[in-house]
Amino acid sequence: MTMPQPTNSTDEPAIFAVTIDTDTTTAAVLNELLIAHELIGTVWDDAETRHAVLTIYTDTEAEAETVATRVTSVIACHHALLPGSTEGPAIRSLARQDWAESWKAFFHPQRVSQRLTIKPSWEDYVPVSPDECIIELDPGMSFGTGRHGTTQACLQYIDELSLKHPGAAFLDAGCGSGILSIAAAQLGLSRVTAIDNDPAAVAAARENIEHAGCGVELCDGTAGLWQPEQPFDIVVANILADVLVTIAPELVTYVADDGHLILSGILTGQFDDVGTTYAALGWQCIDSRTIDEWTSGLFKTAVE
Repeated sequence: MTMPQPTNSTDEPAIFAVTIDTDTTTAAVLNELLIAHELIGTVWDDAETRHAVLTIYTDTEAEAETVATRVTSVIACHHALLPGSTEGPAIRSLARQDWAESWKAFFHPQRVSQRLTIKPSWEDYVPVSPDECIIELDPGMSFGTGRHGTTQACLQYIDELSLKHPGAAFLDAGCGSGILSIAAAQLGLSRVTAIDNDPAAVAAARENIEHAGCGVELCDGTAGLWQPEQPFDIVVANILADVLVTIAPELVTYVADDGHLILSGILTGQFDDVGTTYAALGWQCIDSRTIDEWTSGLFKTAVE
């Protein structure tokens, strides 16, 4: 795989890339940690060598220097969670056209669940079945690509539950870009609601929801500012493990009696600890699936 290369062109304004070199496994973990610190990156990896480069793009060199400082702090703070070593961060410049076109060689329509396909805007795609739902998004937006193991597991659970419980009320707690809520709306779930306590995430989700043209209610989830009028049949929280543990007592109150709770964003080695926390509140894991280094679980108050 070829990364976009630095440019010395003076014909167009440059953008700046903050890069961290590592391996595929470490890149996936670090990317999730950076997202939790509001640093949105992109991972380029080589399936054969397992070499990976995590990149965060900025408009100015000053912004790049600030991002590099924050990345260094995140790596130092969470060093124990990283399975491998890292090199960097380093800062380099790229021609805007080189960066924009480089995405197109690597992203194509991808089926992520039984009925959900994610495709970039520049590719035509004809659904292969009448019930297939298409989510259109482009890499480089704060939307993400839907390829991360945690996102895929959530999308699979949402697809499966919407088949078993059509029209169920749905909540995305910690919605980030809003991709899970958009999928839920397209799959026919009802009262689809997305909340987040990060103003930047709420703004990004609003843009993506409007682009998708689907009916999702977006709410500010800052503590104390939002409480649902009634609970939801399906609640998903794709957040880091330590946050899931902290918010557990409040999160479970959002789920209706006999409802389902999807927990994701959990490194496999941390899944048992999360499960223990929710078990103490009366919730049992009735299914789990691992994609790459991440394990997601489906929980209920009683086994069906």
